[in-house]
Amino acid sequence: MTDTPTVRKRRVGRILRELRERAGLSHTDVAGRIASSTTVISRIESGQNTIVLRHVHDLLDIYGAPDDLRDQVLDLIKEAERPRYWQPFARHLPKVQRTYLSLESEASLLCGIDTHAFHPLLQTTDYARAVLAANWRVGTDDTRREQLLALGVARQDLIGRTEDPLGVSLFVDESVLRRPIGGIDVLREQLHHVQALVESPHIDIRVVPNKVGLHPGIDGPFTLLHFDEPDMEVGYVPHRDGCLYLQRSRELDELGRRLDTLAGLAFPASATAGFIGYLLGEIG
Repeated sequence: MTDTPTVRKRRVGRILRELRERAGLSHTDVAGRIASSTTVISRIESGQNTIVLRHVHDLLDIYGAPDDLRDQVLDLIKEAERPRYWQPFARHLPKVQRTYLSLESEASLLCGIDTHAFHPLLQTTDYARAVLAANWRVGTDDTRREQLLALGVARQDLIGRTEDPLGVSLFVDESVLRRPIGGIDVLREQLHHVQALVESPHIDIRVVPNKVGLHPGIDGPFTLLHFDEPDMEVGYVPHRDGCLYLQRSRELDELGRRLDTLAGLAFPASATAGFIGYLLGEIG
């Protein structure tokens, strides 16, 4: 997936498609009336095209859209085009990561498992700095590293904001809680941070204990993003050379099954704070 539509563009496309079908018009009928091509109409309806406001106004006129629906579409376009928190850092980010951050910022619920390090949304600054220091893609560019740290702080507003925060439901391999990334002092601070986060009603973190052995996340982390938009989910699987985006029903169902299996193996969410307290007692 090289050009993932944002959720709001997809909503605009869905509304326009429904209006076209209700009007009994084909892509060919519409393309001729706005001096465009069937490919452009198809890409607008799938949320793939950059929105040309003139085209949208023309389409709404052709379909005889009622005023309330017209206003809804235009509001969605304004929202889709507004600047995102990550855009000041865009030059430091590959396109695939910009795509993911756009999707994450529009999601209502983030589910997944972390097997190597805590999820960036959960990281303290010192922990994040240590993770970046070990990332070969970042290299030794201190300016870029500090910009990525600042991006991480801005990103965490998704779960820290008081109005409509992003819901989080994550499994964490026990080894992550024991791995002293950045040293024991950094790990201690990180554990205290997570211990505080799990008190938030929209954050659910469950530990997959080492004693279960192999489990569906053992091959590496993955994320499943849910949206308010009906029938839209996106899977995200990072790997050494980039990432995979999953959108096919079969792929998403497989991620869902993995999460269901992990739910049967992990400690209950109510035990997370206590288990972290136990680990903090171990490291002193």
